[in-house]
Amino acid sequence: MQRHSTVGVFAAVVVLVALVGAEVPYEDELRFLREKVHETWPHMPHDKAEEFALVLFKLAQDESFINLPPANKDGQNETAVEFPCEVYGPSDPVPTSAKRLRPADIKVLGALGDSLTAGFGALAGTIFTLFNDFRGVSYAIGGDGPVDKVLTLGTILRKYNPDIKGLSTGKGDINSAGAHLNLAVTGAIIQDIPSQVNNFIKRVKGTPGIDYDNDWKAHGGYFEELKRVAGLDKYKAREDFAVVVQPFLEDTQIPTGSDGKPDTSYLAPDCFHFSEKAHQAAAVGLWNNIIEQDKQTVWVPGEPIECPANGDVLPT
Repeated sequence: MQRHSTVGVFAAVVVLVALVGAEVPYEDELRFLREKVHETWPHMPHDKAEEFALVLFKLAQDESFINLPPANKDGQNETAVEFPCEVYGPSDPVPTSAKRLRPADIKVLGALGDSLTAGFGALAGTIFTLFNDFRGVSYAIGGDGPVDKVLTLGTILRKYNPDIKGLSTGKGDINSAGAHLNLAVTGAIIQDIPSQVNNFIKRVKGTPGIDYDNDWKAHGGYFEELKRVAGLDKYKAREDFAVVVQPFLEDTQIPTGSDGKPDTSYLAPDCFHFSEKAHQAAAVGLWNNIIEQDKQTVWVPGEPIECPANGDVLPT
């Protein structure tokens, strides 16, 4: 879903905040942020990483981002919509074509990508707790609770198939106990996708209860590369494999408050990554795209969850 380079986005933030050369009274805090930025985004040029660390340091001094009051935390965590759908069972017999799948036919869910899919900073209360991957609330594959508490694509699919495998829980990197099939890596770039795919295959094969050859699997990946692959004839002709682009965020803008300014409850404390509220919003948009024949390119606040009818197959 990331359509611009990370460096470009961060560089724009640096220009807006204009912090280069600012006086720094708290060397320990700044040193911590510098180390974390270089560690988290190893591909970022050194000078840009230093500038971004200063941006984060400045945000850390902003009282609106320190010890968020309970009301604001509730606003970041709220589930904006309810799951209203009647749940239908899997196909009988099990389909042999990826073009005939119903939601309940999906037995394995996986995810590839970068910080957004990893859930970076989603539950962070301050800049200094930002550097964690909160995989359990990731819009694509989080599984930290039932759908009425933690709304993600994973928890929606779990309504249709309670035995679905792969949903990530808790926080940590891809080697954490709860990562499961969420192989997204914060700081990753497109060149890292082959490694993530290899890790995905190994982990699927090593997960008890998964029939690697026969279970239907769904996973997310990088948007532009998916668009390219989806157009290849060799994939269009296959029955056992399908690539479908879900463009729900292509034209989406950050919601604004009554003052016309961006609603920061959708953002992590760095004003860039998703808060849990934004992850839940993205989950609605992604799910709706998956079951829509005509894919919407924008999500709006309060957008309801769409429901497939009994027997509907997922458009490919």
